[in-house]
Amino acid sequence: MRQSRFKRICVFCGSSQGKKRSYHDAAIELGNELVARGVDLVYGGGSIGLMGMVSQAVYDGGRHVIGRWGEVRAVADMHQRKAEMARQSDAFIALPGGYGTLEELLEVITWAQLGIHHKPVGLLNVDGYYNSLLTFIDKAVEEGFINTCARRIIVLAPTAEELMEKLEAGKLIANLIVMGSGIIGRAMLQAYRKALENANKTGVAHEAINNVRRTSKAMTEQEARQILGVTEQSTWEEIAQRYEKLFERNAKSGSFYLQSKVHRAKECLENVYQNKQDGTQS
Repeated sequence: MRQSRFKRICVFCGSSQGKKRSYHDAAIELGNELVARGVDLVYGGGSIGLMGMVSQAVYDGGRHVIGRWGEVRAVADMHQRKAEMARQSDAFIALPGGYGTLEELLEVITWAQLGIHHKPVGLLNVDGYYNSLLTFIDKAVEEGFINTCARRIIVLAPTAEELMEKLEAGKLIANLIVMGSGIIGRAMLQAYRKALENANKTGVAHEAINNVRRTSKAMTEQEARQILGVTEQSTWEEIAQRYEKLFERNAKSGSFYLQSKVHRAKECLENVYQNKQDGTQS
């Protein structure tokens, strides 16, 4: 088994099979890829179409499925449903689908742009299904409605295996950034710097990292601590626990603005702790 850096991945896809056999095959291939890497599935709970195929493949492979097989969670409405799916997941992947798939995909992309989450977003572009969408996005970049950094939020690949490899590369960068005080040793810092050097080759993470840090600088350390309700004496583990509680509370209330504010506060303190750790290691 190839050990993944992800515990759970949320998959968006159609409740229809589509007209091409390749869509059917890609759904099963993705399910099998998740199983091979030891990753559990989070999805909307449909039992037909591509949704059913992905979930069946993951379930048959012995992995846990949140949404249908083994675990179904009751929510009040669609907003809470999507927030809960996002909270439970370490990354997102979209297969071919219709309006619902497109809406879910664009929402998690928007949340990433706003700083509500910093989880990888993958697009499984089977037989060029999403080429027209990508053309539209590139046009929006050209016309100044989407910046270049936001365009790079989308991780693109034609096969499940290739997409997972790209997402894993992005996750490695993120993991090395968010580790707190006392956790990153000299070897990890060396790996972090090496990962940054390689980021331009993957086209996944370098600009996103810089963008996160620029966004975080807009908030002072004092403001961040006030938002999270922590002090200078708080450990990173205490800050992380406090963040999880506040993020979940705001997700349940549907306040995405507050989710973004809480997440930016955590990002700000991550930079503070990272800089302190860099100083002790230099």
